Amino acid sequence: MPGPLRRMAVSHGFSVERSRRAAYVRFVTATGVIEEIKHLPREEQSQVIRFALELARERQLSGDELAGLAQRLADAQSPAEAKRLRAEIHRGFYGE
Repeated sequence: MPGPLRRMAVSHGFSVERSRRAAYVRFVTATGVIEEIKHLPREEQSQVIRFALELARERQLSGDELAGLAQRLADAQSPAEAKRLRAEIHRGFYGE
């Protein structure tokens, strides 16, 4: 960010780094991230894979959340809804 813009951003209470990250996040899609990962060296790809697996494990649902989904599955009226709920329970139990 050029000097005058940096000074103006800081004077208005904006973090230059935070605003840069926000702009980056706003314009990057999952497809773009995946394409970038494909071009990383193998070791860095391995780090990304480890991160993704850990993130998935952290996204497991609690027992109460799983019980709520199980009840909705039992009450499901359509096979499509039941299939969607079974998949959601599976992801919630094992992580995404």
